[in-house]
Amino acid sequence: MSERNNTIEIDGTSIPISSHVSWNWDTNRENRIVLFLKTAKDEGVEYPCAAFNMQTDYANFESIAFAVWCVRESCEIELGFQRNTTAFKLPNDFVLSDLYDKKIATRTNHYMRFLYRAWKMKTLYSGKFFIAEDNKADVERFGEQYKNALDNGCLQYSAPDGKAGIKEDTGELTENHLEKWFVLNGIRKDYIVNQGPYSNISIRLNDQLPCGIFYGKKSGDCHRNTRILNGGAIDLWGIDDSNQIHIFELKEEKNAKLGMIAELFFYSCVIIDILQIGKGNRKANHRGFFDLWKENVENATINMSNKWKIKMYKSLC
Repeated sequence: MSERNNTIEIDGTSIPISSHVSWNWDTNRENRIVLFLKTAKDEGVEYPCAAFNMQTDYANFESIAFAVWCVRESCEIELGFQRNTTAFKLPNDFVLSDLYDKKIATRTNHYMRFLYRAWKMKTLYSGKFFIAEDNKADVERFGEQYKNALDNGCLQYSAPDGKAGIKEDTGELTENHLEKWFVLNGIRKDYIVNQGPYSNISIRLNDQLPCGIFYGKKSGDCHRNTRILNGGAIDLWGIDDSNQIHIFELKEEKNAKLGMIAELFFYSCVIIDILQIGKGNRKANHRGFFDLWKENVENATINMSNKWKIKMYKSLC
């Protein structure tokens, strides 16, 4: 789902975005770009862009915001989005503990993850990132319910239940094979081509850490009826000697799209929630899961380094 035939023009730079995302300069604020995510079709059915996977060009609004800020750091971003279509209608009074609707379950979870990301962007980039007036109610309703559930022990996540699989060798180097290479070899400074803030670290890596979030008080409450956020999994992650968590979204060169920034942003936020939820009574230690619960890791910081990951990948291929 890639349709980048629209561009944001700012300070002599063109930023390609989807034709399903409109933009304009706010007529009342000279330094604010207004984004509006419209609708798009999937197999002939029309849905809000906000109900698509976060890595698609339709829905990766964070990527657009960060790209704009790379050109003009002071620029304000306002996000608006279409909420409903004929095929996707969510009650205005939605409740996180009772979201499941078989007909639109996957779209609902994508939309909840969209609201989570919008809420986090608004919170973390206060004064630079804003929600359009017509959409504030949904974002605020989600944020209030999610924070209350997190603070009161009513959220859960699915821990790894075994080793991550490896795809059959077809003679082609895939992202899955690269993940396994890094898990076996870790990261050492001699792998890094560029000299920068991450060129002198060594990390033992783990792969495919699940990031789904569910409503419930115990780990057994993780199932389709209680799912809030479509999770996905962190491609590669590890903790360095100073207890910083490093996360990596590994992409093949031909798949190096802006959507990876949206993925990194989501993973970096949700892993902090997982730390707050805690280990609980989970016993199985797969994919480095117990590393999260070592002393002092609860206060770990998150490093989001996309450029470094691309550089590192190129140095190996």
